[in-house]
Order: sequence, then structure tokens, then C-alpha cells
Amino acid sequence: MNEGVEVRPSPCHGTGLFARRAFRTGEEVYRVAKGKVVHRAEIAGLTALERCHLDRIGEDAFEVIEPPGCDINHSCEPNLEERDRAGIALRNLAAGEEITLDYDRIAFLESRFPCRCGSRVCRGTVRGRE
Repeated sequence: MNEGVEVRPSPCHGTGLFARRAFRTGEEVYRVAKGKVVHRAEIAGLTALERCHLDRIGEDAFEVIEPPGCDINHSCEPNLEERDRAGIALRNLAAGEEITLDYDRIAFLESRFPCRCGSRVCRGTVRGRE
């Protein structure tokens, strides 16, 4: 299902998700399975990688984001949005282009962090959904 994308080094941050082919506006780029749900007390028992890919989904509930969702970097000017666990192109994407999401629209973060997206409209800080 996700053969149109691949993980590789990103100039934005570590690794990222990239389009292996061109996608048209509105086209589904990938689909993400529901990840393991844990409570705050269980977080310490997760691997370091799992802890890096947590999204708060409730007061005391967190989801471990599954690939390829866990490999997508933030941008203040994203080219994708998530709908019903699917990544949908907000504009035409070229083959080889990095796929990005706006974490401020989708992620419940435990703490803010500096943004390094390089977008012309960069907000400077990633806050997550508040």
C-alpha cells in the first residue's frame, strides 16, 4: 500500500519520507495502521525509538506512530495532510520530494521544540495541537 514512498536521509532532520513517484493534488500518498496505545505509566517500558514516535491521543493515552507516519518531518508549509490515517497530497508532489506535515495541526506534543523546516513562512517553534 505504501510502495509510492520511501524513507531516506533528510536535509530537514535525520531521515524523512520521500515520494518515489509523482502524486497529484488530493491523491492518497500513504496509509498508516493504528499503532500500539499505551498509558503514561507504560511509556518507560517502550524502546527509545517508540518513545520518539509517541502522539498523545487522550489525557492518559498515547499512540506509537507506525511507519511510514513516524518518518514524516514537520513543515510550517506542508505538502500533505492526514485524513482517516491516510496522507493526502495538498498539492502536486514531484518524484523525490520530501513529504511533510504540519505537526501543529495533527500532533499533541508533550513540549514545544525549535522548527528547522526552512519554509518561507516558518513559525520558528513547533507547538503541536493545543
